[in-house]
Amino acid sequence: MWQYTTEPERYLPSNLFNFYSETFSNPPWIGTAFKGATNSCAQVPDIRHYVSNHLAWLKLIDEKIDSANVSGIILTGWQRFDHNASLCELLPVSVPSLKCCLAALDKKKFDEEDAKEVFEALGIANTFPQSH
Repeated sequence: MWQYTTEPERYLPSNLFNFYSETFSNPPWIGTAFKGATNSCAQVPDIRHYVSNHLAWLKLIDEKIDSANVSGIILTGWQRFDHNASLCELLPVSVPSLKCCLAALDKKKFDEEDAKEVFEALGIANTFPQSH
């Protein structure tokens, strides 16, 4: 089950996880994205969007879905926004987004300090846009 928005529950029926858990012998997996799912011509990932997607899924699992009804989370990274589009958000420029998303899933939060930690570990300047 995939949803790449910052509000996955808005686009999924409320009983979907229970239905899948009752229908199949194994609970469904959640599909998120760390790159390539927001814009057909993006050159770099919108890290805030992707981290927000992961945190929204964690919140949904925590508040509305019995975690026993979820097998796990699969992070996807799209090469094309759609089948007719050119390549977008290539892997080298997407590694910071992937690392930020993994940190968010691990810590179940992500703030400016977490961003600083991720970028320092990668040995690059902090490219996480500052909050306004």
